[in-house]
Amino acid sequence: MSKRKNKYLDFSDYFNDEEKVSKEDKSIIELETLLIGKKIKEKNIEDEYDLKIYKEYLKQKEEGTLKTYSHKEVWKE
Repeated sequence: MSKRKNKYLDFSDYFNDEEKVSKEDKSIIELETLLIGKKIKEKNIEDEYDLKIYKEYLKQKEEGTLKTYSHKEVWKE
C-alpha cells in the first residue's frame, strides 16, 4: 500500500525532484498561490462589508429609524 493518501494532492515527490520542476512550473505555482491569496483577501473584505451593513441595519432597527418598503411599492416602476 502506498504511503500517500491521495496521489492527486501529494506533491512532495514532485517538488523534491529538482529535474521535474522547471522555472515555468515554479512561476505557475507562485502565480496560483498569489491568486488564491488575493481571492481570500477579497472574500474577507466582502465579509467585513456585509457585517458592517448588518450592524447598521440592527442599529437602525433598534432606534426605530429603519426604512422598509413593500414589494409592490418597489416594483411599481
